[in-house]
Amino acid sequence: MHVDPAEGVTGVLARLPGPEQRVLKPLLDGNAWTSVSLAVAAGYAFGSGGFNNPKGRLRSLGLVEYLPGGMIKASPILFLTT
Repeated sequence: MHVDPAEGVTGVLARLPGPEQRVLKPLLDGNAWTSVSLAVAAGYAFGSGGFNNPKGRLRSLGLVEYLPGGMIKASPILFLTT
């Protein structure tokens, strides 16, 4: 997926399917989240395929980063401005 940096987060979200949007939106606060808290915030059951699949896709797209201790955060690329 290619998004012009000028489009920012709005452009990224517009190109993502609903499940990926649900997982990414809580992360846009800039903080790192545990997988459990992120699943709850996104309205999913922790460990379900409904949560793990979009979370993994976001990682593959480079939109989220997995941190030590099971933490997840939005990639800094999402916060670049032109």
